[in-house]
Amino acid sequence: MGVKSNIKKKLSTVFAPFYSGRGSILMLHRIVPGSDKPRIHNTINEISPEKLDSLLSFYNSYNIDIISLEEIPLYLKGDKTDRFVCFTFDDGFKDNLHEALPVFEKHSAPYAIYVTTGFPDYTFSIWWYLLEEVLLLNDSIKFYWGDKCYEYDVPDSTSKESVFNLLRRVIIDTPYKTQQKNIKEAFREYHLDHAKHTRRFALSWDEIKALSVHPLVTIGAHTVSHPALNQLSEDEIKEEVMRAKKRIELKIDKEVNHFSYPFGSRNEVNSREFDIVRDMGFQTATTTRWGNVFKRHLEYLECLPRIPIEPSTSIEYLAAVNSGKAQFMTGSRKRVVIH
Repeated sequence: MGVKSNIKKKLSTVFAPFYSGRGSILMLHRIVPGSDKPRIHNTINEISPEKLDSLLSFYNSYNIDIISLEEIPLYLKGDKTDRFVCFTFDDGFKDNLHEALPVFEKHSAPYAIYVTTGFPDYTFSIWWYLLEEVLLLNDSIKFYWGDKCYEYDVPDSTSKESVFNLLRRVIIDTPYKTQQKNIKEAFREYHLDHAKHTRRFALSWDEIKALSVHPLVTIGAHTVSHPALNQLSEDEIKEEVMRAKKRIELKIDKEVNHFSYPFGSRNEVNSREFDIVRDMGFQTATTTRWGNVFKRHLEYLECLPRIPIEPSTSIEYLAAVNSGKAQFMTGSRKRVVIH
């Protein structure tokens, strides 16, 4: 460790508290039991039930309140004075019920699931798992995108991972209006049933309804088709967000008060999108910007930052995030992450 790093480490004990805020909102996607089966890329958004259990145990051992989204304003106003953490899941995967719920029940801890309504309606192609499946089952592949055909030999795990990343970029860089249309044809060589594939991974409306009446679970909205909102007009954003909200409310017979931005970095959402969502009346909305939650966020509940959880996320790292040391040590320019 260099001289500068040593100095910064010593200074972190002084400055870390200025970066700790009132608490953290965690961003998760899937809870998947361990397996020896080969995998590609998608494991970055998956942690095991045992890992989830260790996270909950960590926050309990630190006497950090594990709270629901509804409680966040109370903690920011000062009605509640303890530190907090809030667990949130994006998209609406089936394992959020079957694998995650038993762990949260064990700890009597709340969590939230933001539902992309194209999942339970089976109109949205979960293409990243389709692409993984095609690559794992074949030593060479054809991938059709618009008027192009991509052909690759993928005889080993290294080449499969490389091609996954290349084609993922092709898909993500395509405007959302043509993305799902192109996806329907992309894997035509393999005669895949997109709706059946989505049904395999996505929560059904019956499962979402069951979760919505569970005292530990909050259901939020995550748009209809998971677009990058900055690619849409104002009217299109309102349609994506409000149609998802109303669809979920119809299915669970409850008001939906919380929202999460798909692709919520500065590359996809900023002031325009935040203003539109704020005016829709949600109590909170979360981004993918990295940071803790501060009292000042009471004025910016439409753009709350989160901490992503990955398989490599350690308890030591979360302790550093909780204390503010991680933010100080990484040279974060903004204590309070807003726009």
